[in-house]
Amino acid sequence: MEFMTELSVDTLVALPPAGGSASVVRPWRPHLDRATRIMVPNVRRILCDLESSGPVPPPEEGGRLRQVAQVVSEQLPQTPYVLAGHSLGGLLAVEAAAARQVAGDRMPCAVVVMGSRPPMQGTAQLFQPLLSLDDAAFLNVMVAMGAAAQDLVDSHAGALFIPTLRRDIRLVCGYSPRPTDVTRLTVPLHAWHADQDLVAPLECAPHWAMHAGAGFHTRVFQGFHNFPQEQGELVGAGLQKLLSLYRLSGK
Repeated sequence: MEFMTELSVDTLVALPPAGGSASVVRPWRPHLDRATRIMVPNVRRILCDLESSGPVPPPEEGGRLRQVAQVVSEQLPQTPYVLAGHSLGGLLAVEAAAARQVAGDRMPCAVVVMGSRPPMQGTAQLFQPLLSLDDAAFLNVMVAMGAAAQDLVDSHAGALFIPTLRRDIRLVCGYSPRPTDVTRLTVPLHAWHADQDLVAPLECAPHWAMHAGAGFHTRVFQGFHNFPQEQGELVGAGLQKLLSLYRLSGK
């Protein structure tokens, strides 16, 4: 799904968390410039297409997640853009940027990972035990971790949401790249975390530095794993600040 303004010169590419969709940008939109173009790659459709295309690579080679990121990388603009992702979306953002770099394509002006646990910090191991739980227990644990909304437990929407969430979690669990298989990005990397996030706690932030080859920046927000939505004003304003900064720098 893509939202765009013809006169726009800035583009924000946003990648949603597990179970998420294009609505991830809704809390940010009022705090972005009207001319800012927003692109949200349809990760769900990409994954569906890939599931019928062949075998899944082993986790140490990036699994299906890296395949999804490769397709995302091919959809990224050839005009200046900032690439941002929340949780699963952060992993995809870093992998997509790495794929662009290897291919020699236009890189983002910056990459922003929000509430994302670095792959070398036990991301797959954290979620693997959840996949053996029944639907009710699976959703309850995801809610307790802050990775799903409480209202899903008590609504019919929860039952509809679980298959998508499980599929995205399997994507994460099949992704355990080797430490030697890290591309140091040639653009600034920003790691944004929340002070009460149980999925990607603050102590994870410094470990993103191994992916940064051209500047590494961290920022702390108040809140839990869903802070990009709960703190939409601050996050939206922060993203717009980055877009403006790199526009002024001529990148």
